[in-house]
Amino acid sequence: MENLPLKQENSPPSPGLRIPSWIRALVSITLLGLLFGYLDFGRLLQILRGAQPALIGGLFVLLLLERVFSAYRWYVLLQGKAPAIAFRSVLGLTFISFFLGTFMPGAAAQLLRIYVMSRAISDLALAFSSVLVERLLAVFALFLLVSLGLLIAPPELPATLAYLAWLGLGAVIFVWLWLMLPVTRELTSRTLSGRWLLPLRTRLIKVYRHLDDYARQPFLILWAMLLAIAMQCLRVLSAYVGALALGIQVPVVTFAVLVLIVILVALLPISIGGIGVREAAFVFLLGFAGVSEEAAFGLSVLIYVLGLVTILPGALLWARSGWQSRKAPYPMRDQPIP
Repeated sequence: MENLPLKQENSPPSPGLRIPSWIRALVSITLLGLLFGYLDFGRLLQILRGAQPALIGGLFVLLLLERVFSAYRWYVLLQGKAPAIAFRSVLGLTFISFFLGTFMPGAAAQLLRIYVMSRAISDLALAFSSVLVERLLAVFALFLLVSLGLLIAPPELPATLAYLAWLGLGAVIFVWLWLMLPVTRELTSRTLSGRWLLPLRTRLIKVYRHLDDYARQPFLILWAMLLAIAMQCLRVLSAYVGALALGIQVPVVTFAVLVLIVILVALLPISIGGIGVREAAFVFLLGFAGVSEEAAFGLSVLIYVLGLVTILPGALLWARSGWQSRKAPYPMRDQPIP
């Protein structure tokens, strides 16, 4: 099978406004430094040494399944627009983007996914719109599950969490309406009316067309939404198995809500790969459920380290695929391309 031709328009998307790397590194170092001041490392080592190997193995399998499931969710949205795309290729590109985006903030990691896919299929607008829809559905599912979970969670959790969850849910809906409503599209186009912004405006029109195509496929969006909810449930299950491995006992509903909030907080592009932010969120939030700082920190480290192991196939695929060359990584279709 031949590689798809690349087009000049597939240059990496501009990340726009972003926090400098040194500030994100400072945030990670500062938060970890503050945590280290509170932790009893003797107790932490004791907790980690007492972890159950069988459950750690189960956690590893679940984390690896998360990677595969994430690729499948993306594949479903891509196939809705380009049915010939092969799942094995989307899976490979997903692992590559996971590996290369390990130490990037969430936004940069998503831009990397877009760039990798756009080079492979020669369609930047489709790559961007598929990731945009996938991300919106994922965040919507997160806020929805947190909001519903807080309705049945024990009352000791702060009421502020519920307000923030519903606010976040409304924000996602607002973003979707902004992207889809003609009046907001017209406003955006007027904002980008300068001649030097013509290339960006042209690409935005292509993205709008793909979004409109997705809107005309409600069953596809519904299926993708269900997959997004299932994905978040899988992530909670992974964390719960890790908690059991370390002997952490927390009611399932409370644990699920807190872990989902941790996932949301870790998405903030204010640190290097979520390092420091994720650990601080685990320690702070699980503290409401009576979990010690050492146990919560140990759970965060355990999930992070095993997660790093699961993305190692991405390093191998990146080295073997020639992704860094001018050619696409490998064929993206099931059938030979004439």
